[in-house]
Amino acid sequence: MPTIGSYSIMRDMPHASRALRLLQHVAHLVKPIMRRHGYYIPRLEEFYRQDFLGLTESVVSYRGVKTVTVVKLTLRDHRDPYRFQPIGQIIETFLHELTHQRFGPHDKRFWRQQQIHRDEFAHMYGLPDGWNVQYEDHDGNGRPKYSGRYENWPGWSQVPFLY
Repeated sequence: MPTIGSYSIMRDMPHASRALRLLQHVAHLVKPIMRRHGYYIPRLEEFYRQDFLGLTESVVSYRGVKTVTVVKLTLRDHRDPYRFQPIGQIIETFLHELTHQRFGPHDKRFWRQQQIHRDEFAHMYGLPDGWNVQYEDHDGNGRPKYSGRYENWPGWSQVPFLY
């Protein structure tokens, strides 16, 4: 069973072929989690916005029937389109968007499920417990407050890379 229907990149941006390989590689790394939870993403797209790292959109037909889910990931640094985001940030964003496949709002159930996805990812690749951004505290809605920076995550050197 496929987990991703199609990939789309911004062909007019620099290093388009590398962007496609990066998008495919991130999906490949997360594929076991997608299969385990029964996720299918019809379209995985590159996204380039300063204010979003990722976005999940449901394209709706004219009769109000949900037809396609599009997950968009920011691959590039918003200040320099020649530079790509750290792969840890892209994976974290993809896991976040996958969680939206089950839970829409950012409530306690959402954050709990996202942590399950993170833990599964760490277990798959034998990463230490601190591979991802750890939570210091939660606000009243269960939203985590991050205590780390993506580029400082330990364990990324242990994740297999293809490019």
